[in-house]
Amino acid sequence: MPSIHIFRTSKDTGTLLLSGFSFSARETCWWNADWVIAARCYQGYPYYMGKKYDGTAGNGLPHGTTGTQNYREAVHFGQGVKWNNGKNSNDGVFLHRGTDPGWSDGCIVTRSDLVYQIWAETRMFRANTTSGADNLLYRAAMNIYVIDLSADGTTAGTQGPKSITDSFMF
Repeated sequence: MPSIHIFRTSKDTGTLLLSGFSFSARETCWWNADWVIAARCYQGYPYYMGKKYDGTAGNGLPHGTTGTQNYREAVHFGQGVKWNNGKNSNDGVFLHRGTDPGWSDGCIVTRSDLVYQIWAETRMFRANTTSGADNLLYRAAMNIYVIDLSADGTTAGTQGPKSITDSFMF
């Protein structure tokens, strides 16, 4: 199963690494420092962001809808994602395109073409809905690991790789 590793190296910036895809990447990623999701493994899948109309798919409509908008392609982190030290949870956390922390309302963002590549390669696992967004049925398309790193570059009390270099050879 493909994996996305997000190493948080500062309050709003980190490094995103891919494994198990037909391509590799090591890219900068960002998030809003006021909406920091919990460090853990998530079961992600490609989906469309229903309130963002700047996608590229042409037929990028959420299941059960009609219209001509091109909803933004993204990778959904699943339901009940904890943030702010577990005080809150949200069903709308995604990895999507963006160029800095200002693009994030709790999501993780990285360069557009990388998000589109991930989405295109895993779109056959796209979520299906039965009677609205509250009844998502999906198959995980990838593991998404969010890992906090301390100032010395090692993990700070989280499971998973001990450093970026332990995980990947570039």
